[in-house]
Amino acid sequence: LGACKVDDEMCSLLGGLCRSLQTLDLWNCGEVTSGGVADILVPSLKELNLRECQELVGSAFVEALQTKRPALITLDIASAGRWTAEDLLRVVELQGGTLSCLNCGGRNIRLSEDFLKALPEGLLSLDLADSRGHVDFG
Repeated sequence: LGACKVDDEMCSLLGGLCRSLQTLDLWNCGEVTSGGVADILVPSLKELNLRECQELVGSAFVEALQTKRPALITLDIASAGRWTAEDLLRVVELQGGTLSCLNCGGRNIRLSEDFLKALPEGLLSLDLADSRGHVDFG
């Protein structure tokens, strides 16, 4: 569904009807908000692409992860909305046991040393292109 005119109503419908959904691509779906994403976080979801979904708020996504508890293997939130370093840390803490591919680059993404130290050992792919933050391992 990437780059389609998907909105929160469609996400709610998909979440209700597709309870076995494993992969979802919402790349560049500018009308999807954190509320819509919360509706599609079904327990079976393994791969989620939210790249360039500008209406997302990291703290709301984290809250949805805590409630819905999907076991994501792949998550792409590059250039998606507003994310603090704490939001990213919580995502890794909540999904670290299953996460093997994380793309969280972009100008709206803030990194921290704690986030980097919390990355799971089993992580196979990490893309931090254009992300921001001051990390000092000195």
